[in-house]
Amino acid sequence: MFGRKNNNADEALTDANAAASTAEESTQARQKKGPTPTRKQAQKRNYRPVVAAGSSMTKAEKREVRQQQREKQNEVWQLEQDAMRTGDERNMPLRYKGVERRFARDYVDARFDLASAFIPMALLFIFTIFLQSSFPKAYFAATIAFYVIFAVMAIDAWIAARNARTLVAYKFGEKRVPQRLMWDTFLRVFMPGRWRRPWPQTKLGQYPEGGTPADLREAKKAKKSR
Repeated sequence: MFGRKNNNADEALTDANAAASTAEESTQARQKKGPTPTRKQAQKRNYRPVVAAGSSMTKAEKREVRQQQREKQNEVWQLEQDAMRTGDERNMPLRYKGVERRFARDYVDARFDLASAFIPMALLFIFTIFLQSSFPKAYFAATIAFYVIFAVMAIDAWIAARNARTLVAYKFGEKRVPQRLMWDTFLRVFMPGRWRRPWPQTKLGQYPEGGTPADLREAKKAKKSR
C-alpha cells in the first residue's frame, strides 16, 4: 500500500517538473524571438509584388500586341462609322444606339429647321468683322441682326427638341425616353444636314411612322390629359 502511494507521488512530481521545464523553454523561446509582430508587420513580411503578365515579354512581342490592339480598335471604329452612315443599329456607337434615339433623329431630319443655317450665318458674321473699321454702322446693324436671328434659331431648335421628346414619350412610353435626348436633339438641329452624325436616313418631309404633324398633335393632347 505505502509503496504504491510513493510511486504515484514520484510520477506526479516528475510530470510537474516536465511541464514546468517545457513552459520555461517556451518562455525562453518567445523571449528570444522578440515581441509578437503586429498585423501590418505580418502583412508587410508576407507581401509579394504582383508581376505584370507582359513584363516577361520581349520588345518585339509588346510591339506586336500593341499593333493587334490598334488594328482591333481601328476595325471597331470603322464598323461604327459605317453604321452611322447606313443606320445599322448593331454596330452603332452606344451614344446613338436605340430605336428611341433613331426615331428622334428621323423626326428632326424630316423637319425644316431655321437653326440648321446657323453655321453658314456665323461664318458670314465673322467676315463682317473685317469691315468693322470701314463700315462701323453696318457692322453694328449686322451684329444686332445676328443676335436676333440666333435667338429665333435657338427657340426653333428648342421647340424641335421638345416635340421630339413628346413624340418619343407618346410612342414608346415615358420610361423609355433616353437621357439627354432633348440636349442631343437640340445640338443636332443646329448642324447642317450633311454635317449631322449619324448621317440622316430620311429626307425633308419624310417623317417616321408615328412622327407626323398629326401624331404630334395627338401626343400633345395625350400629354395635356394626364
